[in-house]
Amino acid sequence: MFIFRKDKALSDSICDSFIQTFETCPDHYKHRGVVSSDKKGIHSDDKVKTSTDITFISQSQITNSSGVKVKEDYISRYHVAFGNLDPFEISSHFNMQKYDPGEAYYAYHCERAGLKHSNRILVWAIYLNDIYDCGETEFFYYHHYEMARKGKLTVFPTDWTHLHRGIVSPTETKYILTGWYTFIPQEEREDAES
Repeated sequence: MFIFRKDKALSDSICDSFIQTFETCPDHYKHRGVVSSDKKGIHSDDKVKTSTDITFISQSQITNSSGVKVKEDYISRYHVAFGNLDPFEISSHFNMQKYDPGEAYYAYHCERAGLKHSNRILVWAIYLNDIYDCGETEFFYYHHYEMARKGKLTVFPTDWTHLHRGIVSPTETKYILTGWYTFIPQEEREDAES
């Protein structure tokens, strides 16, 4: 399935601190969850996804503490394929998403559905709290449900083979962090070599 998971990738205290940051963050940093399409660009669509999000635009504890090791673990598992790909790195920005009861990313989607996001190779997500009343991530083609457990990290390919969606929890609020690994542009690689 090419779905990597690591329980307790983030400690309970770091998970709690992200949730506290979200809840105490001024409202002007929060925005309705967005989706992307060629016709409408980046936009809100409550029929597709309902959430409240914050975008972080910097490296953080998450990317520095667990991100590099996870990339190494994932590559070592699938080294034959990754040995033939251009270099990639964890993206410098990521999202924190809050799904209140009844909210989710309802539609099946993938993280690289067109040219706009063609630099994405892997997606990562970390569940920041336990959800016991539904709230899983469903992978369509694998008939697989990933349970939301505090601190658990999942990494998987961004392509159509990994269509996924969030399952609504009717009673619980779910918090997740999510971001991508992206190819390093040729010009950045050339600058680093000179």
